[in-house]
Amino acid sequence: FFFEIMRPLRVLQFNTLARCLAETIQFPYAIDLEQERRAGREHIYESWEAYGITERHWQHAELVKGGTPAEYLLGQNEAGTFGVEEANGKYLYAWGDRLPLLIAQITQHDPDLIFLQEVQVDTVPEFATALRAQIRTLELSCVASPPFEEGVGPVYDGLYAARRDAPESDGIAILWKRTSFDAPSDARGELLRYSDGQKLALLQPLVAR
Repeated sequence: FFFEIMRPLRVLQFNTLARCLAETIQFPYAIDLEQERRAGREHIYESWEAYGITERHWQHAELVKGGTPAEYLLGQNEAGTFGVEEANGKYLYAWGDRLPLLIAQITQHDPDLIFLQEVQVDTVPEFATALRAQIRTLELSCVASPPFEEGVGPVYDGLYAARRDAPESDGIAILWKRTSFDAPSDARGELLRYSDGQKLALLQPLVAR
């Protein structure tokens, strides 16, 4: 999109690392087992269902062949050490711990435009709630923004589209602040897909307020 605006514009591009992409099955270092035990969450490693990976998960069929999540972890070649520190000394934790950190990093910049990639489809409502966004999904009917409390309207409008080769996995989103932009009613968002089924782009005409 192209626009002319006379004030500073805050634009944020953020790779959220989708929940399914940051699970232990993708990154065996993403879970610190000792931390999980101290937090009383060791039971979630007793089965893939307890871990949150049900038959609807795109990798469930292969994972159950290898035993429980705990067996999978202990079967890695790292002698049971699965906590890897980031530069600031923090660990990467499970989604329930990571989402608030993602939201805090996004909102502290108070962006006018937000571009998100690797957003897992079933976490779109969580982002919508946390960012107070009304997000319209393209080519999907199973995901919708949750209703807002009476008297509390959305701060952002937005679009979301999932990748074609694995629509239950992840996708991308564009969000724009309502006080900064209007989306013309006659110019709805456009979705462009690459032939590999993975890469995609969202286009949304906007008018600066």
